[in-house]
Amino acid sequence: MAITFVKPELQSNESFKGFEDVDSLGTSYLDLSGKVAAGSLDLLPEEMRKDPAIAAFKSIPELARGYVETKKMVGGIEKAPEKPDGYKFTAMTGLHEKVKAEGILKSLAPILHGAGVGNKSADMIQQGLLKTLSDLTVQQDNARKDNLLKNETTLRGEWGAEYDARMDKMQKIWAQVGGTGNVKETGLENVKALAKLTSFLSEDSLGKLGETPTGPITDKVGAQKEIDKYMGEITAKGKLHPYFNDKDPGHEEAKKKMHDLHDLLK
Repeated sequence: MAITFVKPELQSNESFKGFEDVDSLGTSYLDLSGKVAAGSLDLLPEEMRKDPAIAAFKSIPELARGYVETKKMVGGIEKAPEKPDGYKFTAMTGLHEKVKAEGILKSLAPILHGAGVGNKSADMIQQGLLKTLSDLTVQQDNARKDNLLKNETTLRGEWGAEYDARMDKMQKIWAQVGGTGNVKETGLENVKALAKLTSFLSEDSLGKLGETPTGPITDKVGAQKEIDKYMGEITAKGKLHPYFNDKDPGHEEAKKKMHDLHDLLK
């Protein structure tokens, strides 16, 4: 199933049609980053890779060495700088903020230098790579934002006027139990699971999350405090918590603990 976007222009964009979901888009980005570090020929346009003169090489450094040897034979070759940090790269503008050019070029320069690539050719290569990485990161961000918007539309349809209040409550609990960032970023299914769990907690009980009983629990007050604390733990881990995961060795113990605590409230 292809990624579903809210914006029509993104849905019809050919760049996304090869991805099944946001995870596959992110995986593609990481794959591209690895290819940059390895100097993979996959970074070159397909029509160039099909050229017999290019197909004989296994990597960009190997291709560069071939280029260097050819230039040596015909003369007029531009030599590589004395050291990798001697390259004078053109500063790229308009790149996505997540594309850290400095770090990428720090890794790329030794590869180009080892292949004896001159500054002019090296500069052309780095510009092409940075632009490719930036474009893919923009696509990934757009997919993430559209997915969040889609999830919000779904939840607003289910929760109606209670949406904002319920999200505020979940965000507060998420922060108190050590969660970082926006709870919406955890995914639609996790948000729904958290919403179900938070429905058991009152506003007064929010401030009690994380409290530890000082002795055996024998009364309703102690039981309620422990339930609040335990619900916080379950909320933080979601479906990964033993309470929900029937394959976890601690599943039955977790269910028994909650059952016993509720018995004390009777």
